[in-house]
Amino acid sequence: MSGRRFADWGFELIGPIEPGCDGMGAYIELLPQARYRDAAIARLHAYGDGPFCRFRIARKRREAGLYVLTVDDAAVYAGECVNLDKRWGPNGYGGISPRNCFQGGQPTNCRINAAILAAAKDGRTVKLWFHPLDGDTGSRRAAETVLIRALQPAWNKAKLF
Repeated sequence: MSGRRFADWGFELIGPIEPGCDGMGAYIELLPQARYRDAAIARLHAYGDGPFCRFRIARKRREAGLYVLTVDDAAVYAGECVNLDKRWGPNGYGGISPRNCFQGGQPTNCRINAAILAAAKDGRTVKLWFHPLDGDTGSRRAAETVLIRALQPAWNKAKLF
């Protein structure tokens, strides 16, 4: 098992994040917006236009903790979660539903998913790292703030200062 330190915590490698490919090895680009039942009257949010991808994380971890996403070994995104598998699975960053693309949806999920696809298309290596962290939500969020401020990851939009 591979490990790495980010800020003051030891993280274990969950594995690479690899968007789904077709039979020819090309990344499958998804535009789920048109499937939304209210697409004709709803407005896309700032990150809702895609394209998006689907991916699964290599190891199922249903624990709470901190995560770091790296691209070519540089930390680009960090956060906290109640359940890593849910946060990075098909109903989190790993799959974008049509509703997520519109106002009131999940702009962060869309933004991170699209950035992962773009990095993969550029031939870059995307990996997910995890540090289990028990405790209440408040203590995890405080640790997340420390982690983000220490790393200054380019894909994070909040908690940088």
